[in-house]
Amino acid sequence: MAFDVFISHSSGDTTVAKQLAEMLRDRGLSIWYDQWALQPGDPIQEQLREGLESSKSVLVLVSKTSVNSPWVSQEIEAALRQNLSASQARLVPVLLEPVELPAGLRDLQYIDATRRPLATEVIDKIQAAVTAAREADLPAVSTLVDAADFARLIAGEVGVSNRPDKGRSH
Repeated sequence: MAFDVFISHSSGDTTVAKQLAEMLRDRGLSIWYDQWALQPGDPIQEQLREGLESSKSVLVLVSKTSVNSPWVSQEIEAALRQNLSASQARLVPVLLEPVELPAGLRDLQYIDATRRPLATEVIDKIQAAVTAAREADLPAVSTLVDAADFARLIAGEVGVSNRPDKGRSH
């Protein structure tokens, strides 16, 4: 099954992620969300790979917990390995809290949701970004990061600060 968007989030952001997934689904988008896609006993990494491979966009919820999450870091790296650009699958950072964006997201336009993460205007921006990727018929993301790249990413490219001074807000 093809998905419009893969939602990458930390377990600390589950409540917002689920509400966001429901709101986007109610607007007609097909969503890969871990709590809906993963069943007990599923091989997590394989399911993540399949979800990423079949998604046109990767929505990364950026918060204090997500910038320190190995799973979120792995999902970001997997998307970045595809050399995301205007002609490929779209990576969309959504800033939930004032933190420094992870290294791989700093050059991407992000959506600022620090004041009201589920406000209509935030959901509208997310929907517009995801719909643009779908309508442009962008290819889906295709491979997960290898172990060496994952170790490098975790070892030093993810940081936290008190304000989002890197990246560009939308």
